[in-house]
Amino acid sequence: MGSLFSQIPLAVLSIATIASAYRLWESLLGLRAKSRLHHEIIARAKIDDVLRDIIERANHAELTALEVEMVREEIEKVLSNLSEKDQKLVEEGLSQPSRVGTKKYVTELLTAA
Repeated sequence: MGSLFSQIPLAVLSIATIASAYRLWESLLGLRAKSRLHHEIIARAKIDDVLRDIIERANHAELTALEVEMVREEIEKVLSNLSEKDQKLVEEGLSQPSRVGTKKYVTELLTAA
């Protein structure tokens, strides 16, 4: 058994590893929630021509602020179809600190494979 000083770096490393694993897990849950939402939006687009056109446009050009807002409204409509955890993760994704971040989240959501 080593001295207290040799055990401190091991403890710090252990904590850092656990924190990294937790962050990775949360990221994976966020991606899963985004994928589920993508499927809900695609299903809704089958009956909504405007949404279908926005999705098509997102695959070929940058969305306008109005289109991003329209998609956000559609997301609000289908959020109830997701679990509470998924809803929370999606809301975190939509509440990016900048409009650019929100636009990127929405565009990735629409163009996900």
